[in-house]
Amino acid sequence: MSGHARAVWVAVAESEEVGRHLLACNAGDRPLVLFRRENGDPAALDDECWHRMLPLSNGRLEGDQLICAYHGLVFDPEGRCVRARLGPPPRNACVQAYPAVDAHGMVWVRIEMTEMPENGGSIGLGSVRSALPQQ
Repeated sequence: MSGHARAVWVAVAESEEVGRHLLACNAGDRPLVLFRRENGDPAALDDECWHRMLPLSNGRLEGDQLICAYHGLVFDPEGRCVRARLGPPPRNACVQAYPAVDAHGMVWVRIEMTEMPENGGSIGLGSVRSALPQQ
């Protein structure tokens, strides 16, 4: 796939691994942080704070908000910075959020890929693709 982005669903963790804690994982070469919202739905963000690129997985979860361990910027599950320790959050402070779902015992994250893995992106689980949201 030369240069064209394609959205794919990638299995990033077993469902039981993702809870009310921060879990670092990878989707290909992309570091992510996963957690469960209070309603039980999985959430996925880039594992890199907007401010100093510290892994957000080093922070902590408070309600549905992820707090960076470095300067205390607070991000919601959609990646928006909603609070800062020293005043209002910077207007452009955000991290990339990804659609995440539970299906067949795995947490799946939808990401854009410009290059497909060597196996062509095949996951070998045909029924799983039909169970994932079409976007």
